[in-house]
Amino acid sequence: MTVIKFYSRVDTKDTYLELWGASTKHPDVMYRFSDYEDKADWIYPEWLVYQWLAHCASRQSFPSTTYEILEFAQEYHNTLWEGIKREEKNK
Repeated sequence: MTVIKFYSRVDTKDTYLELWGASTKHPDVMYRFSDYEDKADWIYPEWLVYQWLAHCASRQSFPSTTYEILEFAQEYHNTLWEGIKREEKNK
């Protein structure tokens, strides 16, 4: 099982995705959102993060890791969608 760490840092103004497997001293893989070159203009920048998570998943060698990242991305997407629906309802 892969442990997924997803966080943003204020000092670097960047978002990170770390995948931890067997090692406990360092992540097996680390992706930085700022390295993602396929950025497009979206109404909500969070949607671009969702797309980036799917891109990170597509780069995995093991299907189980791909699936875990996509499940995480779907949870992220659902949380965003609920927040957007709440904002629009409160307008």
